[in-house]
Amino acid sequence: MAKQAVNTGVLPNDGQGDNLRSGAVKINNNFTEVYTALGDGTNLTTVTNGVFNSAPDLSTGSNKITFKYATFSDLPSATTYDGMLAKVTADSAVYYAHNNAWVKLLDVNKNLGDLSNVSNTAPTNGDSLVWDQSLGTWKPDAVSGGSGSANFTGLSDTPASFSTHGGKLIRVNSGATALEYSTAITASEVASISIDALSDVDTTTQAPSTGQVLKWDGSKWAPGADITSGGGGTDADTLDGQDGSYYLNYNNFTNTPTLFGGAFLNLSDTPGAFTGAANRFVKVKADGTGLEFVADQSTDQNLFATVAGDSGSTTANSLTDTLTIAGGANIATSVTGDTLTVAFNGTLGATTLGALTDVDTAGSVAGSMISYNGSSWENVNGPRIAWSIGANASSDYTFSGPGFPTTTNDPVLYLQRGFTYVFINTTGANHPFEIRTTNGGSAYTDGVSGSKNGTQYFTVPMAAPNTLYYQCTAHPNMGNTINIVT
Repeated sequence: MAKQAVNTGVLPNDGQGDNLRSGAVKINNNFTEVYTALGDGTNLTTVTNGVFNSAPDLSTGSNKITFKYATFSDLPSATTYDGMLAKVTADSAVYYAHNNAWVKLLDVNKNLGDLSNVSNTAPTNGDSLVWDQSLGTWKPDAVSGGSGSANFTGLSDTPASFSTHGGKLIRVNSGATALEYSTAITASEVASISIDALSDVDTTTQAPSTGQVLKWDGSKWAPGADITSGGGGTDADTLDGQDGSYYLNYNNFTNTPTLFGGAFLNLSDTPGAFTGAANRFVKVKADGTGLEFVADQSTDQNLFATVAGDSGSTTANSLTDTLTIAGGANIATSVTGDTLTVAFNGTLGATTLGALTDVDTAGSVAGSMISYNGSSWENVNGPRIAWSIGANASSDYTFSGPGFPTTTNDPVLYLQRGFTYVFINTTGANHPFEIRTTNGGSAYTDGVSGSKNGTQYFTVPMAAPNTLYYQCTAHPNMGNTINIVT
């Protein structure tokens, strides 16, 4: 049986809802179905091991389901009841059905040996868990070794002490049997080291040839041609084609640091120019990142800095600078003591509602009101109610607006004679909204204006029939009854 809803009418005591007996019958029918589905028709029930009991826990107001079995063999098929949870009393354990088997759950009171891949052999003091590949399990066993020192000097193949050996290197001894301290690299060891082993030398990318020297290429030392001319004198009169005096000029060198220019403005954390800073002082910035020029704030606390307007700006340039606030069109300014007054001395444009450019009051009479038509305000004679209409796929219109606390599917409408109703169809041409004389009948046009695909107005005639209908012209199942009331 579907849920039976009690018809409460539209307005209090309008005579359109269910009477008390009809409403009570619907409520009793609903509860009878619930108590029959969840109990014996009179009482709600509990379930124990899949069996319904007629004695619910009324003290807590709740029903419970328990799954408890005496032994493991009493459990039902794990394949049939995959995901089921059950307690086995004999094991004092909980199992769950997974992948066609019952899986035992462990709790804090269980032992490590209860795990399937851990041997339950009793351990002795000092044992560790050791993996037994042949058994495929972890088992208790003694672990040999591991008693070495945690310190470098305590190892069996290292020096016994750091004392008196500060700054020395550590190397493998000549017998290649242990480590020892060393103060220098032997000649034989040096002979076996290539210059290419240095991090800033590259003789691999370009192998050197006879007569070449190592030259710095900007990032490393690499093979290069030697200078074969010049430099014959003791004072190197020429070097690489340049006279000796060339190398006495600092400006001829590259990769040199920038020298301080000797001026305050050349510093990295000072202002870049003195322009506009006459008679100002130097102060550390509030964020502590450098210096800046400021006025003498100790003698003039009210000196303004920069004042900007809708157009233009001004900056104070002296302790006696004056800021003038001038009034514009229809604006007057005055200063009395410490008070600045800005007053409007013109006239307002529109002084009546009808003088506004987006308001039309033509034809207004006593009782008229204005209503927004989407682009402007217009005069209307009588009450007006507007609803927004959407769609639930192609099955229902949805209504929202006055009288609908929540969006409602295909409601029955109650329209008042003499009132104007606005139907705002947000679905457009997908679901044209039409008022009809009958369900599936012809369009009702008296008092109807606007667009079926947009905003449609319906001023209900006094002679309108008691019953009309609204319906989608493309989907007849979308719509319902319109009751005309006085």
